[in-house]
Amino acid sequence: SSGFIGNKKPPPQNTGSRFKFFLCVFLLLGCMQGAVYWLHFTIYGSTSSDAVQHDSSSGNLNQEKKQLRTSALQNKEKIRSSAEATAAMIRVNSDYVDGEKRLKAELSKLEALQKKGKCLGVQVSTKWMGENVPVWKCPEAEQDISTAKTALAQGDLNDDSSSITFQSPAGLAGSGAKVILEPTFGTHRSNVDAVLTFAQGYNLQNYILFIESLQNTGYEGDIVLSIASLSTLKPGVEEYLRSKKNVVVYAVKWTCFKRSGEPIPRPTAEALCLINDMFGKENGDPIEDPRDRRPLATARYELYWAWSLRYNPLSALLLIDFRDTYYQLHPFEQIERSAKGSKDGLLMFFEENADKTISDSSFNSAWIRRAYGQEVFNAIKSKPVICSGTTIGEQIAIEPYLRSMVLQFDKTRCIAKGCDQGFHNYIHYTHQLTNENGNGSSSVKGVREVKAYKQGKGVVNNLCLMREKTLKEWGLYKSETQTVLSWDGNVSPIVHQYDRDAELNLVMKERMKTLEKEWRG
Repeated sequence: SSGFIGNKKPPPQNTGSRFKFFLCVFLLLGCMQGAVYWLHFTIYGSTSSDAVQHDSSSGNLNQEKKQLRTSALQNKEKIRSSAEATAAMIRVNSDYVDGEKRLKAELSKLEALQKKGKCLGVQVSTKWMGENVPVWKCPEAEQDISTAKTALAQGDLNDDSSSITFQSPAGLAGSGAKVILEPTFGTHRSNVDAVLTFAQGYNLQNYILFIESLQNTGYEGDIVLSIASLSTLKPGVEEYLRSKKNVVVYAVKWTCFKRSGEPIPRPTAEALCLINDMFGKENGDPIEDPRDRRPLATARYELYWAWSLRYNPLSALLLIDFRDTYYQLHPFEQIERSAKGSKDGLLMFFEENADKTISDSSFNSAWIRRAYGQEVFNAIKSKPVICSGTTIGEQIAIEPYLRSMVLQFDKTRCIAKGCDQGFHNYIHYTHQLTNENGNGSSSVKGVREVKAYKQGKGVVNNLCLMREKTLKEWGLYKSETQTVLSWDGNVSPIVHQYDRDAELNLVMKERMKTLEKEWRG
């Protein structure tokens, strides 16, 4: 009846383990009690004896809980929304709040002007300093000393407040800034026509083909070109250029960088560069380049603009690529000219191929998207590509066009090599220079009309997008006379991108050698 089986004895009693267990339980309960007292003291600020009293009196504790909930609800009713708090702040008279509102109003005015291309280089305050302290100051674009040559002829036109103007590229350099860039050798003649080109880093034969073919047409106007520093010219180049009359040479100083930001000793086509000693103060001291680093192909339009100021309003100016151009006839004899005394002029653009649109070219598509975005690209993608490397116009019309080209970089900061062609097409197809009626008329000061000539139908024949067949197969080249033709069968005065056609490129290489031999005697 003892409940044990056989001779087995009951297990011994483990009294030590039981003692340890009850001791742990006792200590744990004590710690919990202490924690309750500490928490109660923290919440109610009571003494330890008060805490015991509250703990033992549930009626008093419940009453205090009700009072706390009532107080929280009352405080909640006093909490305001963010909009209510803002409105309350605005109603309070405060020099700080009112000043910030005035500052914002002034900056809104400036923003509206900058959207029109004005006042892009002004310095702006970031704090309201009082009624008598301007937030910003936007002086009218200063004319440099060479602009004064054309000021009289443009005077009445500039008084027409209904016309559109673009900020001078000098404006970004600050109030009173002017062009201080001067020719390294050669002299501008303000009363003649001029060919302007960017000609850095080429071999002697490139210079000989460009200049000899041009002057052999009977052209006697200025040839203005930019070169690298004299010390970096290829053998024979400086000697040749100095031997030619009517050639104006600028050895432009650059500070250039790789795309990675690493400085490089001389400019390259892929580099991002700053122009040194382009602008100066009224006393002639140089001003650092106010623009961001940009490709040479973009920066050349600032040089063209500065050079254009050296000529009379109705001088014909040709802006053209250097390396792949030669001349068959006088560049200006077939163009339309404005009547003497005209206060506005003609501007001429030249398409690359009427059958090839912007969207057909991955390069042109990328330049538009990069600079202006998908929406602008969609709006103009079906248009023919207009070449930025060939533009003709009278000085009075070329000058505002060049302002607009420089402005496009200031607005977009597009640093891709080739973005200048994106700028050029954007300007034309979004009517930056023309009215939207489609007839080429303009409301821009100095520009009477913009004409865009189809490929092979103007004085410039662009050949870049004609590579599906040879020029001979197109009927645009006569091998027996080595002559490039327009679509009407007449000789093209200016041939651009000749190296795109294999046969023509070989002909030009042989012609370079012949011209060099003739020059060397």
